[in-house]
Amino acid sequence: GSYLDGAFDLSRHVYLGGYYSNLSADRGPGDLDRYGVKIGFHTGLTGITDFYTQAELGQLESRYDDSFSYGAFVGTRTTFNPHFELITKAGYTEVDKANDGYFEAGVKGLFKISKAHAFTAEFESLDGDLGANVGFRFMF
Repeated sequence: GSYLDGAFDLSRHVYLGGYYSNLSADRGPGDLDRYGVKIGFHTGLTGITDFYTQAELGQLESRYDDSFSYGAFVGTRTTFNPHFELITKAGYTEVDKANDGYFEAGVKGLFKISKAHAFTAEFESLDGDLGANVGFRFMF
């Protein structure tokens, strides 16, 4: 699948963003588009670690049904050196037309190759189902 995520600071501590993802299965009926907006708050905990909390409103579109979703997350972002950051997250997303929502937890490494470019590697759990993804980050 593919994923696009963006955010910008509204103030020193508040940010606004959006996301889009598409998960298509080569076999079976699976095709899922997910998009929405997010607003968050971040503040320093220590000299190298920030705490953040985030709320999301979104839409899930599948071949069979569409559904509204909303969620809340907390996490940390730690800068170990100029080239490596570790980002953690934990949260819950409620899906309107599902019986329940899902818990999510993850850890992501950000490997900076310049001030504007980085590679990412993430491991996450969605209600106990483990997954991994890699990506590229462009910052401006």
